[in-house]
Amino acid sequence: MDKNHINKLWIFLLAFTFIIPLTSAAYVTVPNKVVNQSQVFNINISIDPLGNPISGAQLDFAFNPSMFKVNSISEGNLLNQNGATTFISKGIINNTTGNVKNIFNVILGNKSVSP
Repeated sequence: MDKNHINKLWIFLLAFTFIIPLTSAAYVTVPNKVVNQSQVFNINISIDPLGNPISGAQLDFAFNPSMFKVNSISEGNLLNQNGATTFISKGIINNTTGNVKNIFNVILGNKSVSP
């Protein structure tokens, strides 16, 4: 990957941290990552509810389709860490327009987590 693509990746990751809608009591982290052209990589999005109990999270993911392609979305362990049953919507991936819409994960039942 040339320097121009690496710079665009950094700008993308920085911009992405600001397009995730947040509630007033959460902190979302998207790590910076440098990758080579055609390399398959994961982006782990972390949510810190700042000690507040939560029972779900939602986001839409935007990206530059000339540089990236989303292969899959998977559930982490934030909401099911205390044995809670969860439901995940892996969203609708559109690699042509560069977005994944309606990604959400919720706890089913009367539970919440406070990491």
